[in-house]
Amino acid sequence: MRLVLMRHGERRKDSAEYRASLTPKALEEVKNTAIAMSHEPDGVGELGLVLHADSGPARETAQALLVGRIPSPIQLRPDCNDWPALHAEIRRLTAGSHGAVAIVGHHPWITNLLHEITGKPCRTIERGEAVWVNLSHDQGIVQRTFGSTYSVERLQKKIELKMTVSTFLAGFTIPVLVELVKEPEKNTAWWRVLSTLFFTAAFCLFVIAVYMYDEMLMPKEFWGPNKQHAKENQSDKTFEHYRRLNGRLYPYMMRTWFCFFTPGVICAAAGFVLLIVGGLGEKPGPLLLLLGVLAIVGAGFLAHKNLRPELGIED
Repeated sequence: MRLVLMRHGERRKDSAEYRASLTPKALEEVKNTAIAMSHEPDGVGELGLVLHADSGPARETAQALLVGRIPSPIQLRPDCNDWPALHAEIRRLTAGSHGAVAIVGHHPWITNLLHEITGKPCRTIERGEAVWVNLSHDQGIVQRTFGSTYSVERLQKKIELKMTVSTFLAGFTIPVLVELVKEPEKNTAWWRVLSTLFFTAAFCLFVIAVYMYDEMLMPKEFWGPNKQHAKENQSDKTFEHYRRLNGRLYPYMMRTWFCFFTPGVICAAAGFVLLIVGGLGEKPGPLLLLLGVLAIVGAGFLAHKNLRPELGIED
């Protein structure tokens, strides 16, 4: 089954949302999205069914998406607010018919629906943006997006910051390693050996992260087509999901974060803890330092859990 999940376009602010109309710019954008979909070779533009939420902007977006074609859009029932109920309704309405199914809704419902269908993290669908999803064995796979103003260039500042932090942490591990290896007679202690190994691993991981972030910051004209890499990444469904939804830069950034930067931080933290634990038998001070570090980490974890921003919430 071919699904098109679309968020309604920008609405006028002169009336309540449930009966507001779209701005002229939004209507033009929706029509351009419909034209772009019609040019797809897989026939996603051949809409056999268009469903919309109970609001003026969603209804008008659905009508503009059809560009005067038949069938007319159908309003969703109130009980079709989750994917199982909506899927059952789509099967009932499309029995014996062909063509793609478009669902037009509002935020955050339409974004949550995309997350529920794909089972993977999804960014907020933009106003007037449509996401093409192929449904196979009740598992949605994102194919591409239409009408998105999302750009990988927005991530460059974030990647620059990540590269700066990785460079700083790599530089931090160097003096620690120098202190650990400059007195060979003390290197026989098990905790010093393990700490040296952890800090060495952390240094290597941070350096790799710096190189990878630097490569990502290459000008966009160097991000040309690479069929070999695209074919290899087909086996990584999460990578492909991020690439098709967010562009090529985002999945590489996340892969570097999880495969190199995060393990590097863990290794550096483990080496630091071993240094403290190893010094407990020599001086009482390290015990207080260890307790202080654990208290700070615990407080930071609780603060992050309770005070972190809710991403994707409508502003």
